[in-house]
Amino acid sequence: MKKSLRSKEGFTLLEITVAFFLLLTTSLGVLSGIVQSRRLTEGSIYHNTATTIAHGYLQQLMDMQYDKLSLNNIDTLTDVESSGLVAGSEDSLLVSPQVANPEVGDSNTDVVNQRQIDIHNTPDEVSDDLNLNLVLYANDISDPSNSVGSSRNVILRYSYTLPSRVGGRTASHTLFAIRSEVPNF
Repeated sequence: MKKSLRSKEGFTLLEITVAFFLLLTTSLGVLSGIVQSRRLTEGSIYHNTATTIAHGYLQQLMDMQYDKLSLNNIDTLTDVESSGLVAGSEDSLLVSPQVANPEVGDSNTDVVNQRQIDIHNTPDEVSDDLNLNLVLYANDISDPSNSVGSSRNVILRYSYTLPSRVGGRTASHTLFAIRSEVPNF
């Protein structure tokens, strides 16, 4: 009986090496997918937080007394703990003069209201905070000649920069609303 040179009981070094590289390649692909998924999820958290805060400010502006919208410093209430403020405390927004394109703004005249939001509840670690910039325009758009009574155009542009580990890109969005004077009963 002839004995074969290759034993049927084990693997050759070549087979083990090929299997190892296949496992390594697959593992790196899965790990890369997990890291990318984490980055996208964290980016979504920053985006949703910024959007929720901006909508909260706009809703307060729409609900306040109409004559307060003509002020240069509009008092609102903060709904998150940020910049040392406690939720429910006074938080004012400075109003910028109207510009031709509020979605772009004018760096010479825009008044930027900065808020630092500690998303991860890590007070000693500011590198993971959401740095939110708010620019508010509240302009009189009344036009009696066209039967438009007392009304104001309220525009809130907000921007934020994601931390470098989440992509480091800057995002900017603009919210528009019109508020008219309605009698209070």
